[in-house]
Amino acid sequence: WPTEAPNSSNPPSWFCSPKQTVLELILWNAFFIGLIAYLLLVPGLDALGLPKRGKRTVGIVDIGMGIALCVLIGFTAWYKFATDTVVYLAQPCHVVTLMLIAACVWPER
Repeated sequence: WPTEAPNSSNPPSWFCSPKQTVLELILWNAFFIGLIAYLLLVPGLDALGLPKRGKRTVGIVDIGMGIALCVLIGFTAWYKFATDTVVYLAQPCHVVTLMLIAACVWPER
């Protein structure tokens, strides 16, 4: 695999050049910060129709999604340990998966 960082332990991780990665980081962060500022200042969060804080019932769909995500993160962790790339478990996608598991089964909003 051609890479711009030949000493990389995981060559496919360099499918974007560092320059492109930094440019995307700046542009996406500017977009999301602008979107959050717009939602907070112009229509307010009420326009999103989010549920109010408090107790909620954990339904069968929530439990099913929680179990599916647990299986997914379990296979992912097994693969990372098997291929000796455990450090990549700290990537945002894996952390967000853990947050989604908590959101599926937690009775408090």
